[in-house]
Amino acid sequence: MPKRMRRLGLVQFFSWFALFTMWVFTTVAISQNAYEVEVDKEAYQLALNKLESLPIPADEKEAEDQAKLIESFKNIEANEGLYFVNSSQAGLFANSFFVSDQELEESALEALYSKPGNFASEIETKTSAELLRDSEILGYLLDESSFSFNQDLKTSLVYKRVKVQHELGGDWTGVLFGTYNAIATLFAFLITFIAARTSRKFVHIISLLAGGLGLISMLFIHDPTYLLIPMIGIGFAWASILTMPYALLIDSLPPAKMGVYMGIFNFFIVIPQIVNALVGGPIVHAFFNNYAIYYLAFGGVLFVIAALLTLRIKEPLFGEAEIIKLREEDALKKSTN
Repeated sequence: MPKRMRRLGLVQFFSWFALFTMWVFTTVAISQNAYEVEVDKEAYQLALNKLESLPIPADEKEAEDQAKLIESFKNIEANEGLYFVNSSQAGLFANSFFVSDQELEESALEALYSKPGNFASEIETKTSAELLRDSEILGYLLDESSFSFNQDLKTSLVYKRVKVQHELGGDWTGVLFGTYNAIATLFAFLITFIAARTSRKFVHIISLLAGGLGLISMLFIHDPTYLLIPMIGIGFAWASILTMPYALLIDSLPPAKMGVYMGIFNFFIVIPQIVNALVGGPIVHAFFNNYAIYYLAFGGVLFVIAALLTLRIKEPLFGEAEIIKLREEDALKKSTN
């Protein structure tokens, strides 16, 4: 295997490990960091008590699943007094766990009709089910200064809101991914132009650094709208990862074995994704208390490592520009002679 291919293989490994981290964990990460998917100790304890009071199913498989659910919920650790509830847990507690859906809808509608607040138009045009999928309305219903529900109703509303917040996070992830793909498409038209005036190596380093800073910055952004900004850097990285490693590699491969080496090179795309699929979840659980946003930032660090490893590729950072300049000078000399 050519030396350049080995070095680029490491760059690819860290790059694709970071990408897979982003693809798998972005939804839960931004839900935790930019949406309200945590509950206070009271709501957490009520749900845990309810779970532990459930009768044990007669079916062995169902009993095992129930025991795992209880154990996973008991293992949630508080973060600044709040407990992160994942989307499946929120869905369970929001739907007929504390009170029936019918009772919840009727009580919510009665409360809203008595004090519509700023939602009079929504109350007239939306169904009860639609009203209870509106995060702002759910937040209004949970305002104790306006309403006073019994404990079961209030807890059901709390988990209903967490469920809706998870759904909003999932929807926004789609917008973010569409944004970075659009940025990558636009940047792809500029890559050749920039590389011709600097070098392929320079373009790849800068793009990976931009992607790394983008992922790391998501840790500090708590407004979903501002998460669009990191997508610019991630789009640059995505466009470069799809093109520059192959452009850097192709010069070092013997033409007779081009296909073989290209196939082997693609192992450095597949292997990191397999490794991440196996270890990503356990790492988030063991080291980050199930807060995936920190693992997402770790992916950004891997992008930076990939950028630094690209420095090992034997190519001048501004080699292409120097070559173009020499060619232009030669052409000028020939024209004046």
